[in-house]
Amino acid sequence: FYVRNQNPKVYSVPISPSAQVYYVDMISGPEPTAIALSSWPTGDSFTTCPGEYCPVWLYVNGGVATGIVEQYLP
Repeated sequence: FYVRNQNPKVYSVPISPSAQVYYVDMISGPEPTAIALSSWPTGDSFTTCPGEYCPVWLYVNGGVATGIVEQYLP
């Protein structure tokens, strides 16, 4: 499969200090594992974040990111 975002627009949103964060732990399987925001990004992640490409789902409420979930890409 091939994921491509053809929209050149870049959005910046602040991250809530109480945001819930989940990373992809490939040791125990591709299920999201909850971690503290202060621990993300982690070297244990399946994805490399931050970077040119950081596949995550952002949950934005009221203009603030309240959740970050790394996306598993096989």
